[in-house]
Amino acid sequence: MERDRFLVIIQALNKVPISACPHFIALSARFGVPVNTLHSIHSQEVQTRVRLSGNDLKSKLNELIKHYLAGVDLLEMCFDLNLPPCHVLRQVLIALNLGLTQNKRTITEVMKDPPSLLSLVSIEVAQETLQQRNSIPEGTDAATAAQAFLSRLIKDVTLCVDCDTNYGPSSDAARHFCRRRTPDARLRVPIAVNGRIICWIDSKATFGDEGQHASYRELQYEKYSNRYGPGMVIYWHGYLADLQKLEENVLLVDKFPQSGEIATLPQLPLDATEGGGGGGKARGRLNFREDNGIEP
Repeated sequence: MERDRFLVIIQALNKVPISACPHFIALSARFGVPVNTLHSIHSQEVQTRVRLSGNDLKSKLNELIKHYLAGVDLLEMCFDLNLPPCHVLRQVLIALNLGLTQNKRTITEVMKDPPSLLSLVSIEVAQETLQQRNSIPEGTDAATAAQAFLSRLIKDVTLCVDCDTNYGPSSDAARHFCRRRTPDARLRVPIAVNGRIICWIDSKATFGDEGQHASYRELQYEKYSNRYGPGMVIYWHGYLADLQKLEENVLLVDKFPQSGEIATLPQLPLDATEGGGGGGKARGRLNFREDNGIEP
């Protein structure tokens, strides 16, 4: 995809707030781009927005928690920030000091199974959190307030996960899967694709924009090339055409090459009729053909 076209698509997607879902079918018809490619571009733009907003969200976190404990809807606050609900939720759960950060996967497990919060956070811990933030209503029993707080939190976790297609637990798993340290395929015998030697192949179910490609390049492609030689990356949802100019050791494609684009080394058959005996003798020999220019 040419960069000018990509930038126009980004501009259109960025007009849609986080509280709404882009009309991918209409956008696909407008720009002549597959729906899956638009989904991938949109998801990556949201991730970029999250990275850029990190410090701003941290500076507002205490105020957000104060509003939340006062009864303000968490989902509405996420929409006001124009950030993915699950991303904001994760930061809120960490800042509430409910004991969910001892294991890195605990909060993800809570998102997968919100009612499990009741077995992970005791009434005493919830009560202490409310007391520290002066959030127990007058005339309300502390234990009763803590129980109501946990029940509300379970409902909000469920709502945030249901409304978030970019930063929910399934998306976390996909991002973690993309941090592998070996390519999808290492070739025993290199092939050539359009004249370029290929020693390994990696497959990405995403669109290769500048930021995404730079991240993969640093974390994976450079290591693969140094270890195994030149390779090929398939961005199934397309990629920015000018990225190929930056790559000497990685061929970028958006589909698996056709047979006519692939060249393989000829196989040398093993003639098992020669040799035969034991005593350390070879049981066969390579049968070189006369037309390959190599003498046996």
